[in-house]
Amino acid sequence: QRAALDDRIVYDRDNDLVEFYNTPDINQALMLIRRYNASYIILGDLERVYYSEAGFAKFGEMVERGYLELAFQNPGTTLYKVNHAALAAVKTGQADTAAGGAD
Repeated sequence: QRAALDDRIVYDRDNDLVEFYNTPDINQALMLIRRYNASYIILGDLERVYYSEAGFAKFGEMVERGYLELAFQNPGTTLYKVNHAALAAVKTGQADTAAGGAD
């Protein structure tokens, strides 16, 4: 039973990772970031091979909204730092304040 449980957890996480990178939906991505308490997001050559480019556009918008910060970038890799204060504000309905201002 334990092996089955561990396998299920791995498959669930793998499915969530695919969903995270492939979805263009920022709210879905934020929900997954919260679920795993992610602190950093990497977008490198490996992610570009395995996941849909359609889902990558959300990262720039998430930076603009203050949910992510650019931590590192070179020609092949971008590392984003999660702004947990902005995520907490989204959860409480105060997204504009914590994410850096109103629209």
